[in-house]
This record gives sequence, structure tokens and C-alpha cells, in this order.
Amino acid sequence: MKQKPKLLLIGSMTRSVAKYHDGIRERFGGGVAYGARTALALNIPAEIITIGADDIEPGVEELRSQGINIRRIPRKVSNNFYNDYRGKRQFRMKDYIKEPISIEDFEEVPGSKAVIFSPGFYEISSQTLEIFKDRTILLDLGGMTREFGKKDEEGYHLINQVHWDTIDEFRDKVDILKISEDDLENIDFDKDVRTEEEKIQNLAENGFPIVLYTRGAKETIIARKGLALENVPSFPVGGDPGGAGDTFSVGFMAEYLKTKDLVKAVAFGNACASYKVAGEDYDYDKVRNRANQILVKTTASL
Repeated sequence: MKQKPKLLLIGSMTRSVAKYHDGIRERFGGGVAYGARTALALNIPAEIITIGADDIEPGVEELRSQGINIRRIPRKVSNNFYNDYRGKRQFRMKDYIKEPISIEDFEEVPGSKAVIFSPGFYEISSQTLEIFKDRTILLDLGGMTREFGKKDEEGYHLINQVHWDTIDEFRDKVDILKISEDDLENIDFDKDVRTEEEKIQNLAENGFPIVLYTRGAKETIIARKGLALENVPSFPVGGDPGGAGDTFSVGFMAEYLKTKDLVKAVAFGNACASYKVAGEDYDYDKVRNRANQILVKTTASL
């Protein structure tokens, strides 16, 4: 491979409990944790900035012991989720970070070619992005459309999906916006903007010059300002989708910085995500081969 780019991943690591049909699993998760593991698997130099209390320190040390340069910005609490995957995915929390990352949290801002923001819940704001305005910025919208709700019978707060009310604060500050089907439902558009395709193109024309619309096993749609939409197939596999989007983001950004080709980069990100969903080990060469298979399908569909 050519010289690999250096990525900076920013978001909250979580010490979370997840309920599945076959039992309960406790793990350190969050976008930065999944993204860091992707960078390790692909041998991509990456640095992590996470935020939270002492309870996530074992997860921080675990990544540090594997060679990841990671820094924890201290807060009194962490964004710890209690998720139920036994039906339609449900998020619950006990506490959440109320003070987003700010310039005051840095004595020195780490260098990188690109920054991937993977917010879980309120740990970043548009002002956080300003700190890194000289880099290529990818924002995964997921954590920006959540709201702390009422307590359930177990004493945890339900997390509600809400509209992205602060969208205007982020326009022209994000180079690449990654959104899911759930995310798109939580963005308000004019009444004459109706279809999914019209909506993501509208975002691309209004402050988000590149939009990646990821849809699980369905094709990923790329929208760019002033250009036609492009579709890139996924690589459908069965398994656990948790963290697939974060895995996609790291794979995509590394390949995009290397090639400057959005279609190739999305194919690479989709290939990474497929290995994460299937729970299979992978490295750069395995992902590259699978991405090439996706690109063959892409060419056939043009």
C-alpha cells in the first residue's frame, strides 16, 4: 500500500449492556471503539479522542494496549447505553454527557488529515467541529437525533428519536455527511422534497457537499452537490449490525483520502462493514478483494 493517511476519531466510548435473544452482553462500544478496532485491522494509523468518566477507563486501556493512541477527556459521567435488540432496536441510558467537547479541553489539538465524528449522545456540537475546520470532516449523524426521555420500569431513561433541530449550525462545516434511513426520517424538508433521493440531494445542495446514505443490506447512495446520484451495492451477510456503520466510516475515509474516488471508497467501506456484521476477522487485502467484487456489481449496474 501507499503511505496511509492518519485519521482522528472523536466520540464517546460507552460501557454498555446489550440484550439479545440469546442473552445479555456487556462491552465497551461506541463509534470510536469500533472505529479504532477497524483501524487496527486495516493497519491504518489512527488517534482517538473520547470523553467520559472513569468507568470507561478499562476500555481505553484495552485499546491503548493494542497500540492505539487514545486520550480520554474527563467528565463526571459517561454515555452508557442499555440497548435491547430483541425486536426493533431500543436505546436506554442512565446518564449522559452534558458538556460537549470544547477547545478548552485541549492544550494542543492533535494533527491528522481527516476527522471522523461519531457522536453517541450530546458529546459534540457545531463548535466542536470548528476546532478541526482545517481537516476533512466526516460526521455520522446517528447521535444527533436522540433525546433523553422518561424513565422505564427498570429506572433507565428511554432514548427518543427527534428531529435534527441544530442542522443549520452544521451546514458548511461538514465535508461528508453519513446518514442512515432512521436519520433521514428525523430531518425536516420542504413539502416538495418527498423521496429519499430528493432529500439527500437537497442536503448535498444545501451545506453538506457529499452525503453518504447507508441503508444496511441495500445499496449505499452517494449524493454530491451539482452531480447525479450514484449507487454502490453492499455485500449482504447475516450477523450483528452493531458497529457496522462506524466500521464503514473508517474504511471509507481511509480509502477516500488515498484514492479521492467516492465510489471506490464506499465499496471499501461496505466491504469493511460486511466483515464486522459477520463477525469475521479481516485485513486490508481481504477488504480490498471484497471491495473489488462490489465494484464489479457497481459497474454492471451503471
